[in-house]
Amino acid sequence: MRDTNVQNFLNALTEKQRAAVLACKTEEALSKVIDDYDIDLPDEMLEDVAGGKGKLLPVLLAGFAMVSGVLFTGDPGTVNAASAYVATQSEASSGTDEIFAETETTLKEYVSDLQNQLVKIYIGRADPCILNQIEIYYYGDLTDIGSVASVSVIESDILVINPWDASMLQTIEKAITRSDIGIKPLVDGNVIKLVFPKKTPETMALAEKEINTLMESTKIKIRNARRDALKKLTQMNKEGNLSESAYKTAKEELEMLINHYNDSTAKVVFEKKQESMK
Repeated sequence: MRDTNVQNFLNALTEKQRAAVLACKTEEALSKVIDDYDIDLPDEMLEDVAGGKGKLLPVLLAGFAMVSGVLFTGDPGTVNAASAYVATQSEASSGTDEIFAETETTLKEYVSDLQNQLVKIYIGRADPCILNQIEIYYYGDLTDIGSVASVSVIESDILVINPWDASMLQTIEKAITRSDIGIKPLVDGNVIKLVFPKKTPETMALAEKEINTLMESTKIKIRNARRDALKKLTQMNKEGNLSESAYKTAKEELEMLINHYNDSTAKVVFEKKQESMK
């Protein structure tokens, strides 16, 4: 098989695939990696191995040597060079994985926070979800209001909270008052009522403005997360811990991640605006 074909094959692999392939010590291990990582071998390579022209592992090591600029001689030195390369690429892969994991965790928090903030924007209808973020102590345990009371909607704009234990009435009232939902609880006998603002052109316009402000704030946070992640990837590349091809791939993966959470933000906002039109 021509060396250029081996080199092209190795260059086409992702950093993770290449590191896994070159870390193999036996043909059996290599075969498992090829299956696990769903790697497609070029026909010429399969024909060479099947035709008894040599084992696959040495062929790939030879290709590695040429890709990395190390002259392949078949001696242990080349194998050591391959091992060193694999170690370096494994560390780089671990570094990028950590960057992406941290970035995605941050992005998830941004979208989750957006959802929680949007719930607090009232558009003429009572929404039990506003109570989800309010917790109270019940016999020493921190729990949500829905676990100690029934919550129902009457007349579309009034939320009624009926504690199963009457002694919890004041506790629930104080917790709602201390919260940032912006609606004053009204005690009416053994229940608590939350009266939502009526749906008017003014309240609709205000809600629209608040929704757009939250959306733009989330987009800015996402852009900042992208900037921070890209800065870390660029630093790894400058320090020689991330090859140019791996750097390019990482940037493309970062863009896909950012696009996904921008889409998630748009979807959450769209659903809230659709809700306001009902």
